Amino acid sequence: MARQPHFKALLCTVALLVLTTPLRAADPQSDASTGPQAKVPKSAIVGDQVLPCRETVHVLEAGQEKNLPSNALLWPAAVIEREGKWLRVKSPANEVEVLAIDVVAINAANEFFGAEIKAQPTAWKHKLRCLARQWEGDFDGALADVNAALHLTPRDPELHCQRGVLLMARREVEPALEAFTEALRVNPQFLDAYRRRSDAWLASGNAQRAIDDLGAVIALEPDDLIALLERAKLLALSGEFDRAAEDFSKLLARNPGNPEILRARAELRLLAKRTAEGIADLSDILKQRPGDTRVLYLRGLAYGQAQDHNKALADFSAILERDIVNTEAYLARAAVYLKLERYDKALRDLAEIVRLEPRHALAHYQLALIWATCPVDKYRDGQRALEAARQACLLTDWKQPPCLMALAAANAEVGNFEDAVHWQTKAQEMIPAEDRAAFQSRLDCYTAQKPYRDLPTKTR
Repeated sequence: MARQPHFKALLCTVALLVLTTPLRAADPQSDASTGPQAKVPKSAIVGDQVLPCRETVHVLEAGQEKNLPSNALLWPAAVIEREGKWLRVKSPANEVEVLAIDVVAINAANEFFGAEIKAQPTAWKHKLRCLARQWEGDFDGALADVNAALHLTPRDPELHCQRGVLLMARREVEPALEAFTEALRVNPQFLDAYRRRSDAWLASGNAQRAIDDLGAVIALEPDDLIALLERAKLLALSGEFDRAAEDFSKLLARNPGNPEILRARAELRLLAKRTAEGIADLSDILKQRPGDTRVLYLRGLAYGQAQDHNKALADFSAILERDIVNTEAYLARAAVYLKLERYDKALRDLAEIVRLEPRHALAHYQLALIWATCPVDKYRDGQRALEAARQACLLTDWKQPPCLMALAAANAEVGNFEDAVHWQTKAQEMIPAEDRAAFQSRLDCYTAQKPYRDLPTKTR
């Protein structure tokens, strides 16, 4: 069982690509606009997501009707209101009134554009059908449309970028990197391509190239706070704490007291072992958001890192007062109780986790260890230890050395020393050779037909 990271929020910050990213309609270039004889789609209704069905759409602004290239808006957009022939549509980038016959519901768009492409294929139509197919989860079909569109308009940087997104959806990282690079060759100032290539570099394991691409975004758009924040996090993960701190200072100078930025900086400081400063940032957030359970959890971990166990307990208990089914808080509090040798309270919290989540392997593992190895006699229970250890092994497919070691300890506690030697030996064979010496004392105990006892915290 791998050791649980202390700062999951920081380590999981940079996700892979969002697969349903809105896409601007292409610059028509040589494409012919959908003519007046084109098929009119079924009218969309409130709640529908829509795409443009014409390269030029009619919009209503300040009571005046005007024509607007569809690529001037971000699609898909949600229909939020209808009034006569006009639909009010909203996307992350814009809200506008558009003529109802100029858009098609996205769940009908695949069929609509299929007919349009059959009549007269254009890059614009392939791009819009790509969006429809992507919305439906048909990434292979979407990629086919992007490739067809690129055949017609090979110098469209957005198409190259979208091709990279779809390749990432298929976990084809190297071809995706090539697609993003081609988008940037066509348009060296294409910010979204830099962002997406940064994510792709990260997926390939090249954090430095990812940082470089975020730097390119910042150079082109110095006020891009998202890029600054992502670069700061990546710098921290790469161990470049001073450079990360500089980025956080810039962010906070522009956004004083921003809770999300403070939290990210706190995680950086905790990762850099600057625990007191991290706790200070988290405490500042809690002044603004007293009930933020995630921040309470992080501060509890930080207090534990600082050996301030009573304050750690207070934070984890505060979480459970607000959220009585928070198994993460129960597990963290149980770990603190174990350090304080308050075994009864640790057992209670672990039992509650198992009640809430019967398949929680880590809770079964911790219960097995206490019942098998606790230095205080009254808390040991060999049979229950065996049951919990077997459950932990089953839930981890018998592939986690710590669970196998717990099973070995449980067998020793009930006198099954032959089985204890078997499982301990198997567990040690599964870990790196340089780490085996740390567990040899357990195997020695079982070989000598003695149970293993965990040492009280104060004697370690």
